[in-house]
Amino acid sequence: MVAFKVYNSREELEADGYRHSGSSRCKGSTCGAMIDWYVTPKGKKLPLDPETLTPHWQACP
Repeated sequence: MVAFKVYNSREELEADGYRHSGSSRCKGSTCGAMIDWYVTPKGKKLPLDPETLTPHWQACP
């Protein structure tokens, strides 16, 4: 698994080249949490928890 840098603010994400592309709810069968979607500097989609800015897959059941 690739390590993800810890970000403390959306400004830090954007300064590193991440771009917010929208929000949605997790489609996991028991989750339903809100997700902020970002596009990485390499063009990959990245789901982040809006409150903690950590990858959603770390918390999704």
